[in-house]
Amino acid sequence: MPRRKEFDVEITLDRAADVFWSKGYEGASIQDLLDQMELNRGSLYDTFGGKHELYLSVLERYSEKYQKIFRVLEGTGSGKKAIRTVFLNSLDPANPPPGKSGCLVTNAMVEMAPHCQQTAARLQRIMRRLEKAFETALHRAQDQGEVSPNRDIRALAHFLTVAFHGMRAVARLMPGNTMIRNFVEVALSSVE
Repeated sequence: MPRRKEFDVEITLDRAADVFWSKGYEGASIQDLLDQMELNRGSLYDTFGGKHELYLSVLERYSEKYQKIFRVLEGTGSGKKAIRTVFLNSLDPANPPPGKSGCLVTNAMVEMAPHCQQTAARLQRIMRRLEKAFETALHRAQDQGEVSPNRDIRALAHFLTVAFHGMRAVARLMPGNTMIRNFVEVALSSVE
């Protein structure tokens, strides 16, 4: 009879995410992960496989956090305000957690996606979903007269998706910098 797991898998994945977020994939050692996850080697390998499989599971878990963004963009009310909220909330000092900067997904795009097909596929799903959510908010904004009827909504959604992740990549290097806040204001001015 298999032994019952004596730890919460979601909490354990969140702890692993902290390590990957702050150290990157390459910088995170198995021992770093074990210490943060409060697991022994056997539990890590039995539950998640190796470091790479754990990383993919962390990305899958982290992608669930985007649901909050999707709900804001696909909700009701002002589409333009929803887009502004998503951008400004991503600059909130509580996002990212203390000791981390940027976005785990954006960090993975830079570090792992060019070398790992599985990582790239997961990230592409997130990007496509975010693009669709921006499109939904932009259509709503257009219907509400907040965006010109002549604007190419798809192109604007592409721009916002890239701007969102580009901003988060730069935030990793320069967290809390005025340049990032100014970037957000200029990016949001394109939604008219």
